[in-house]
Amino acid sequence: MRSLSHIKLSVLQNIYNYLILRYIYSIWVINLKTGILKYGRIRDLRNDRGLTQEKIAKMLNVKQNTYCQYEIGIVNYPLDVVVKLAEYYNVSVDYLVGLTDEATPYPRRRKQP
Repeated sequence: MRSLSHIKLSVLQNIYNYLILRYIYSIWVINLKTGILKYGRIRDLRNDRGLTQEKIAKMLNVKQNTYCQYEIGIVNYPLDVVVKLAEYYNVSVDYLVGLTDEATPYPRRRKQP
C-alpha cells in the first residue's frame, strides 16, 4: 500500500508537469499568433474586396487549401505569389509582408516590348 506522503508527492509531480506543459504551450501559442500576424494582410485584402479563397487560389494557380495555408501562416508564400498578389491588389510588396503600413505601390517600370 502506498503511503500518504508518496501519494502527495505523486500529485505534486503531476501538477508540476501540467504547469510546465501549460507554460510551454502558452509560449508556443504566443509565437504562433505573432507569426500569423504578418500573414493577415493578404486575408484582410481579400475580405475587404469580398473575394473567396477559391478565387484568389485560382488566380495564383494553387489549390484553395494551399492558399488557406498562406493566409494563416502555415506555409510561407513564394516570391512569385507575393508579386502576383501585390499586382492583383495594387499594393506594394513591402505592404504585403508587413514592412510598411503604406499600401500604395511604388511606381512600376514599364514592361519592355
